[in-house]
Amino acid sequence: MLSQNKGKRLRFSVEEDEKLINTVQKHPALYDASNKLYKNQNVRDNAWDDVAGVVGRCVLECKTRWKSLKDVYFKKKKENKQGTGSQAIHVSKWEHMDALSFLENVQTSRKHITNCSIEIIETEDLGESPTCSPSQPDIVEEVVQDTPTEDSVRRNTATNKKRKISNENIVEILNKRAEERTKLLKTIGEASVKPRNHPIKTFFESMAETVMTFPTFLAVQAKQEVLRVISELELQACETTLNNRNFSSTSTYTTPTVSRTPVDDSATNSTYAELSSVEPRTYEDCADLLIDQAIKLAHPDFRKENLSKVKTILEKNSYPKEFYNKLITKRINKTCNTGTKSNNNIYHTIPYINNLSDTIKHELKKSDIHITFIPTNRHLFTNLKTPIKHGNQSNVVYKLDCKDCNKCYIGQTKQYLKKRIYNHQYAVTHNVTAETALSKHSKDRRHNFDFQNTKILKKGNNYKKRLIYEMIYIKKAENAVNFRTDIDHLSVIYNNLIHA
Repeated sequence: MLSQNKGKRLRFSVEEDEKLINTVQKHPALYDASNKLYKNQNVRDNAWDDVAGVVGRCVLECKTRWKSLKDVYFKKKKENKQGTGSQAIHVSKWEHMDALSFLENVQTSRKHITNCSIEIIETEDLGESPTCSPSQPDIVEEVVQDTPTEDSVRRNTATNKKRKISNENIVEILNKRAEERTKLLKTIGEASVKPRNHPIKTFFESMAETVMTFPTFLAVQAKQEVLRVISELELQACETTLNNRNFSSTSTYTTPTVSRTPVDDSATNSTYAELSSVEPRTYEDCADLLIDQAIKLAHPDFRKENLSKVKTILEKNSYPKEFYNKLITKRINKTCNTGTKSNNNIYHTIPYINNLSDTIKHELKKSDIHITFIPTNRHLFTNLKTPIKHGNQSNVVYKLDCKDCNKCYIGQTKQYLKKRIYNHQYAVTHNVTAETALSKHSKDRRHNFDFQNTKILKKGNNYKKRLIYEMIYIKKAENAVNFRTDIDHLSVIYNNLIHA
């Protein structure tokens, strides 16, 4: 028997109900919440399509009817749990009770935890399915009315007890949150009272994080530069202190780690470690720093002793003896024996004459007059390179003027300029699919461009630089016929500079 619609009530025949129950039983993903495919919406949709095909109804009708059957089953099941004695109530057996018995030990609901209490909420997908015909009338689920009984009174009493337990759980959760909030406020207060690091310490710690990411060579260079700057500032501070306090004699203080061999303990003497991996110039800079400390920080009476310590350190770091002795002599002459000579040397230029200019330069140098020479044979040499013809130049930004109006076209090419001009002429005289702004202007207005007098605006082998030059010249020339897309990648922040 086919289903009949009376108003807005949904009716299924007994045969259709049996088909629906048997087909749903074959798909545990539709009713068993413990099934691993229960949350897979694609599997559930396919299962409902299968059920609808067997029953001969649309998916939405099948879902609604299944929910109704399931609700009636659990209701009848509760009613069958009768009391004893005077509380026993006779309940007639429902026709689908045995067919739905497979729901007896099946988990049909999922637990949802809220902020206040734990509720058992039944999850059932009753979303509208596109397989249901829009011409079907509205469907309303059948509702079974209950009459107040003693059993319902007992259930209400049990519900009140559950509500009381739920309220107790709410109080417990609120108290727990209050304790957590107190702990959090206490932690924040302790953090605010904690003393801050000195800004200088914070600065160098942040620098250390950056230097640690450098390769070994760059890290050594960074340490060497920082050491140089700090040493210079330390020298200035010491000189100021000596001048203000008028100390008679001072010597440099050497930490125990400096006098130790870096090969024995490189971790404590990292300033001189890994010197074999740096450039010769860095070798010399490190030695200069040590020598300057021995010369400038100490009183002249302690200079010999300090320089002896520096020699020992440099020798342990595999510096050649002749090399560091030469450096010490150079630094002493530069630091101590400055004299009254001026560093502002003035040079004079004279033509070079063989066998005479060198003698003049040698004699004038005794009077602190410096001479430089200019060649006298420039006119004997000419430019032997053949100039490149205009059309054979490549990697250029060029400009073509229109003969019939004041418009122009600006472009760039890597090819020979004459080949690019030929391509423009061919595009004008033939129907080329990919039109340029030049060919479009020429065809639309029937104007001719001056291909014989092409101007080269800029030359460059770098493709990206040529594109930038091209966009700049197009933007600068207000009468250019180029498409606006040719300057899309040029930022508007350059407009004031271009039109200045």
